[in-house]
Amino acid sequence: MPPRGSQGSCLLCRKTITKREAALHVKDCLESSGWPRGQNPSLLIAVQGHRMGSYWLLLLARQDSTLAELDSLIRDVWVECCGHLSGFTIQGQRFTRSAECSEMDMKFPLSRVLSPGVPFLYEYDFGSTTMLDLHVVDSHPVSPPESPLCLLARNTPPKVPCDTCGRPAEFRLRDDDGESCIHLCRRCVAAPDHDPWCIEVISNSPRDSVCGYEEDAGAAVTWYPPGWMHEDLIDPELEALIERIQ
Repeated sequence: MPPRGSQGSCLLCRKTITKREAALHVKDCLESSGWPRGQNPSLLIAVQGHRMGSYWLLLLARQDSTLAELDSLIRDVWVECCGHLSGFTIQGQRFTRSAECSEMDMKFPLSRVLSPGVPFLYEYDFGSTTMLDLHVVDSHPVSPPESPLCLLARNTPPKVPCDTCGRPAEFRLRDDDGESCIHLCRRCVAAPDHDPWCIEVISNSPRDSVCGYEEDAGAAVTWYPPGWMHEDLIDPELEALIERIQ
């Protein structure tokens, strides 16, 4: 099981919360959000990396939203790198964007296939696969105001120590053959003997270090609650450092 105390942020009130308290916390925030109440209750869905529970999301989905739209949110926030194929498995049934044989299409509305208590699986890239475990935590009368789905909470980046000094690392330095790496903080990554072509930013995603994945703040923020801007997801000092070392 993932560490229940793993930290994250509520994207409604922007407070720090733990994974264990996230569902109850966002329900309270939704009640005071002023968001509309739909004809049908929305679904509160938890997402986490398969066997990587320190990566987690909590989102709200209208029942008329589709699996394809949920796929788009997951891609934009967490996994998209090269337009790979993806799919859901719900109670033994496969759903993909290009359904074949026994598979079903992702155009299905969530209300047709999901309800509170139902667990399901998501896979992105059937070569170097990233797997996610999803679970419908509950329903809620409030609906997302501007899109079919809305991200409500997510984990803060897991702490990785710098292999040189022990400070929090934000970069990965791969060796020439790409088979191994070390982690570096902002100060240590600026050493002149590091090849900039071998430096990668550590991503807050279960797809980190796979297939050249890089976070896309511009895509992710489109699923955030109203009021969030692209600039809110960017660290100017980190961006400036990346420009200098590359």
